[in-house]
Amino acid sequence: MQVLNPVKSVGIAFATYVIQSTSHKTVLPIISSNRKYSKMSKLKGADRLKGTEKNVWVEFGKLAVDYKALNLGQGHPRLVNVLAKLYSPLIGRTLDPMNNVTVSVGAYGVLFCAVQGLVNPGDEVVIVEPYFDCYEPMVKVAGATPKYVPLRPVSIYKY
Repeated sequence: MQVLNPVKSVGIAFATYVIQSTSHKTVLPIISSNRKYSKMSKLKGADRLKGTEKNVWVEFGKLAVDYKALNLGQGHPRLVNVLAKLYSPLIGRTLDPMNNVTVSVGAYGVLFCAVQGLVNPGDEVVIVEPYFDCYEPMVKVAGATPKYVPLRPVSIYKY
């Protein structure tokens, strides 16, 4: 990776550097900032999910929650309660075990579902290098373009 064209902005409290990935022909701006952002952008489902809000499985899931039934998709109540209790203080908000915790059989399945559920064809997805081997094909299967960013940008300063 190499730093290209360092730019210092006058009167603004941030500096921008353009870096190039070592393994791909990608050039991305890197912005370091002391500004605080109040809220993260809200994620919305991918367009391919439109029209799936009403189906038998959605209704089945709602009924299972209403009647406190245990099904394969929601995870064992003891497990999701412990996970919600563990992670609530770590992220600074109270998690509802039955609505904010998802239990899965493995990382590949969860990653695939997340990418398919949130990424639209034509989107760009940032992948930090080095990365797990499944990220790139999952992004491409969703019709998006991966953009690679190295974990450790090269400093332009010599110490």
